[in-house]
Amino acid sequence: MWGHNHWIGSEKGCESTRSPLSITLSDRYRRNMKRNLVTALAPFELDYRIVFAKHQSAWQVDVKFQSENILHIGVCMPRSCSNAELHNLTERYFDENLVLAQDIYEFKPNVLHVKNTKLDRTFWLKPSVFIIGLSVAFTLLMVYLAHSREQRTIEEKNNNVTSGAAASGGDDESTFVDRVIDSFNVRKNLNTIFRTDSGPQSLPVICGMKSICCFLILCFHMQWYTFYTVHNPSVMLHYAEQIQFQLVSNAPLLVDVFFAISGFLLSYNFIRNRAKVQEVKSNTLWENGQLYGKMLLHRYLRLSPMYLFVTVLGELMHSYIVETSKFWVHERSDLGCQRYWWRNVIYIQNLYPVDDFCLTWTWSLACEMQYYMLFTVLLFVYSKSSQLSKKLFGVFAIGTLLFNIAYTLNYRFMPSYDVLYNTGDALYTAPWSRVSPYVVGVYFGWLLASSRDKFTITQKQFRWYWLLACICVIFSMHCTVKRNFPFPIASTVMVTVRWLISWAACWVILATSCGFSNFVTRVLSSKLFVHINKLTYGIYLINPLIIIATFGVSDSSVHADPIPAIVMAFGVTLLSYMAAIVFSVCFELPYCRISSEILKLNRKAPKTPPERPVPPNTECSSEKKIK
Repeated sequence: MWGHNHWIGSEKGCESTRSPLSITLSDRYRRNMKRNLVTALAPFELDYRIVFAKHQSAWQVDVKFQSENILHIGVCMPRSCSNAELHNLTERYFDENLVLAQDIYEFKPNVLHVKNTKLDRTFWLKPSVFIIGLSVAFTLLMVYLAHSREQRTIEEKNNNVTSGAAASGGDDESTFVDRVIDSFNVRKNLNTIFRTDSGPQSLPVICGMKSICCFLILCFHMQWYTFYTVHNPSVMLHYAEQIQFQLVSNAPLLVDVFFAISGFLLSYNFIRNRAKVQEVKSNTLWENGQLYGKMLLHRYLRLSPMYLFVTVLGELMHSYIVETSKFWVHERSDLGCQRYWWRNVIYIQNLYPVDDFCLTWTWSLACEMQYYMLFTVLLFVYSKSSQLSKKLFGVFAIGTLLFNIAYTLNYRFMPSYDVLYNTGDALYTAPWSRVSPYVVGVYFGWLLASSRDKFTITQKQFRWYWLLACICVIFSMHCTVKRNFPFPIASTVMVTVRWLISWAACWVILATSCGFSNFVTRVLSSKLFVHINKLTYGIYLINPLIIIATFGVSDSSVHADPIPAIVMAFGVTLLSYMAAIVFSVCFELPYCRISSEILKLNRKAPKTPPERPVPPNTECSSEKKIK
């Protein structure tokens, strides 16, 4: 009734008929077992196959969530039999109603597919294997060149000190190619990752918010990307609806926090850079077009190398899982990547159905790139005419709110899992459905950058606003305890909570940047989170691959149980953290440095001197700590 469609047996048990398991048993004890039971071999070669058959039994809960009602039948059969022969034999077996359970549970399976779990020889001829090999070889070469250049520089400095000669200019005399090679310096990149100091104008509270949200999203990924391996999926959904697990089951809402933070940083950093605002204001349309293109190129080079490498790696890993896994793989990212990889390259995959995605979790990167392009144009307009941009922004914000309410009502949204899953294309991954948090972030970033010295918030007001922010977060993350609200209420609540949780996140950033803090904000600003924040991008990209690889190749299905799931989540977190360090050092930081070097080429000198940074003791107000 609750699932249990995995009758996969044991592949290792089938293999033991050809190669006995290494179990050493002494003759000291009397055993209730056949002689030579462990060492006996089959008289002919046997092979393990999996039969996938879809049933339509009315005695099993049908939740309309991912692939359902698919029997996984493990068969140990003579190797001489082909998959086509096994397909025909299984169909005849079910047609003749030889299984007693068919009468009891009123189901007649329809055989979908038969496969063995061996890797095809052509697997290693895939283009993705070549691309990964070439990328790794290029990276190792650049790392070697960077290390050799660093060693040569150290030796030259030591020789100069020994001979008493003046030291060379170092980086000032290096060429562009030298600086590109230095971008792959492992020691410098590791120092960047583990350095936790922050400047007076930094906003370290963001680090804690992003780190915690990233961990909760990882826990949600643990449930989503293992669902096809769970033999009691309905029980898993039962746990997800319990109040104690709402932080995990509603973790997708925390993507809105990332959107809000991205919008906040975009407008805050742009407006605070008075030199850039003045440059845009004095530029011609053509010059601003060039500047806009450089900014897009900088962002593309920062995000894309690791993202595209993970995309190729994900295609290869999904192909491996599809060929070797004992489970029916619902999300065919291997096919999505082979057919539509170009959508990921230009960040438009979220404009298409989820079933065609290449790596389903990358939709948010496409949204962020699209929002960045849109609101950067608006900030350029702000530099030219602040009044016009404010009017445009106000119209866009109000229009977004009204559109999302009408759009959600049109789909008769309810927070039940079947509706959530089947409206994902329209209400979850579409950019027009998720832009509201970015709007909130852009507004608060502008507010802080343009009016930082005008806030006159008292401690009492801060406490009340802090309490309101906590209520907004708690309500947003627990509003689905009851999931059968009428759709008009549910649709309105869904749109509202996205604005509320975005407001709460931005308010905390705004308050702490003006000197207000309490125990929670000091924890969020700790050096540990400053370090982890530098790896959140890598952790977000990599953790689904680790989850899929770990559970997809398992010899048995997973039983939905909270305690083992929590333990596994911490294990996946540790593996993702370690992998993120390697990927960041090799595929993220080098290209961030290269992007910065490219922007320095032919940089236009500012027509007015840049504004000096505000000293630490002249910020909004002195530090106010809530005891």
